[in-house]
Amino acid sequence: MRASLTALTSELKRLKASGVKTLTSGAQPFNNLNLNDGLVGYWKLDETASPALDASGYGNNGAWTGGATASTTVAPLGFSNPRSMTFDGSNDYV
Repeated sequence: MRASLTALTSELKRLKASGVKTLTSGAQPFNNLNLNDGLVGYWKLDETASPALDASGYGNNGAWTGGATASTTVAPLGFSNPRSMTFDGSNDYV
């Protein structure tokens, strides 16, 4: 695992320096790359209703609390992200 991370880190540094935006290993692109050393959960927050599902595989789903709601307003991104969540800043959390 550590050797793989070292190789990936070296490749990322090389790509950053060259301006390349596609990460590959040989001729194969990295798809669904998982780096979960110490990861507790990964919440995409793109559901339409509670709970927020944990995509890490650890099953740490979270309940929407305090009025958190789904939204279709999302920042412009280089990948599909159809939904987000809205928090009022006072008592909403997952």
